[in-house]
Parts: sequence; structure tokens; C-alpha cells
Amino acid sequence: MTNEGPRTFQVLDPVTITAPVALSVGLYALTGQGKTESSLRLAHGMQRVVGGRVFFADCDNGRGLHFCKGPGAMFPNVGYIDFPAPHNALDYVDLLAQMSREKGVLVIDNMSAEHEGEGGLIDTYEDAKQGKESRNAVAWGKAKAQHKKLVRAFVQANRTLPIIVTWRAQEKLDWAHKNDRGQTEPQSQGEMPIGSKDLPFEMTATYLLPAGSKGAPLLDPKAKGEMLMTKVPRWFEGIVRPGEKFAEAHGEAMARWAFATGSKKTAPPSDPGEHAEAIESFRARFRDADTSDAVNTIARELAKLPKGHPIRTGANAAYKAADARCKGELPPEAESPAVSP
Repeated sequence: MTNEGPRTFQVLDPVTITAPVALSVGLYALTGQGKTESSLRLAHGMQRVVGGRVFFADCDNGRGLHFCKGPGAMFPNVGYIDFPAPHNALDYVDLLAQMSREKGVLVIDNMSAEHEGEGGLIDTYEDAKQGKESRNAVAWGKAKAQHKKLVRAFVQANRTLPIIVTWRAQEKLDWAHKNDRGQTEPQSQGEMPIGSKDLPFEMTATYLLPAGSKGAPLLDPKAKGEMLMTKVPRWFEGIVRPGEKFAEAHGEAMARWAFATGSKKTAPPSDPGEHAEAIESFRARFRDADTSDAVNTIARELAKLPKGHPIRTGANAAYKAADARCKGELPPEAESPAVSP
């Protein structure tokens, strides 16, 4: 479509914009590392801010019902969407079009089905290759064209609807890597999501739940592939601590950032009970610190958390006590601005 004449654009002061910032989170992991539970916990935290309902699109043969149905179900109040095969990109386009009219948070578990599942991108390519588009490039072009429609539909729906997507992961190898002797040998790129890279790149944030983590994201990846596919923006740093499993409070903090306006952009999670372990860890470190330099190092780490964050608030008294002890004076009446809640 072409426009008649030049387009004109409106210049706005950002503080006057009341529309939320697009919020999407991607989680990828090997089987059994907590993708589904983590996605639902984050979604319920976001729901505290955005309202509406948590919608759960189960593309994994009904496995999501383990968390939503039966005695002791963790999340019995979700809007459950059974999404059996086929998992063609255009089926996801239809899902996003329908859910964009709803109020709440959408979880898609899992998007790897769109790549390698029945009716997915690889199947579309194979079918095209057997038909008129027998050349590889033409067959891939047909499959990719449908996938591009999915990416565009995702970006459009995400303007108003927070979305959490999971992918299965697998270890990727670089078969062309050359060692110090110039010999070709495979090198691990780490765990990477099964699927095209373009959709994860559209996410606000993407996290790897590494093998053995059971829901705790890897915040400082070292493997080349994991570094490429993990994205933690500056404004999300400190929301979740190293070794801390995803919880509702983390999703709430993300949504407060996206749906706040003006100076409220740093609004934190609200339930300090979910951070008890991290709070006690900071308190213990402050108790063990025996120099002002050591105290200040810990305080700078704590100050990376948003103002008012439960961990920051919970550890503040321990900071003041350690600061005063190392300086040989009583705790000051006013809180240090470095870690004020």
C-alpha cells in the first residue's frame, strides 16, 4: 500500500503519553526446567497491574492442564485455550487476533511447535518442496512468508496485550569452529530456543532457564548462543536476583514498568515475602562486612534494584547498621540515598 503524498508525524512529549509500553517476555529451556510454571507466575503478577484475566494457550498436548486442573492446581482460574495441531504460523496469527480483543495477559506455551510441530514451518517447507515450489529457496520462501505474518501479528497485538512466550531449548553446536591448531571441531553454543530468531528479538526480554535451574533464569550467560538469545534490558536489571526463581512479584514489577507513566516507571514488586531468601542473603552479607569499602560494594549492588523494591527495603536496616558499625558511629537518622526504599 502506498500513501498519496508525504506522511506527517506528530511530535509528542513522552511524559504526556498514557498508553502502556509493549511488554513481552520469552522463556526458553530444556524440558522440565520450569518454563510453564514460570510463565504462569509471571503472567499472574502482570495481571495484578493490568487487570483482566490470564489466558493460557496450551500448544503442548494438554500438558498445561497439570497446572490448571484438578485438586491442588496452582492456577485454576486461567482462561484455558486448547491449541492442538496443526501449529501453522497462520493459526498463531488467528490466536493473536482473537486475544488482542481481550483484557489481561496471554501465555503461549510453547512456540517451538510453530517451528518443528505438525503444520509448522518445517512441515510447510517440506510440503512446498513436494509441490510446485520444488526448489529449496522457493519452498523456504513460502514457509517464511507465513512466519513473517506471525511476527507482524505478534508485534501488533503486543501493543496493548502483555504476552509471555515459551520455547523448548536444545544445545546448539558450531560445526565450523576451528581449534587452536586450526582443526575443525564442534563447539557448543549453549542452550538455544527451537525456532526462528526473529520473534525472540521482538521481545522486551528473553531469559534462559538453564539445565538444573527449575525456574531460576541465567542472568549472565557465557556461551555464545546463550548470550545472543538472552536479553535483559537495563530497566529489568535487578528485578530478579541471581539464583532466584521467577515469581508473581517479578511479573508485577515488569508490568508496573510498562503500564506506569512519568516518574512512576520504577514501580517495584509488592510482596516482600517472596523475596525472603534474597533479603536474608543481603542482611548476612552486611553483617559479615568488616570495612566501609565492603559495605559500599554491597550497597551499590543493592541500589541497582528499583526504588521501593522489597529486597531493597528489607535489607536497608542491615545496610545502615553495617555502615554505622564500620564508621564507628551510631546509625544516622536519615536513610542513605544509596539504598533508600
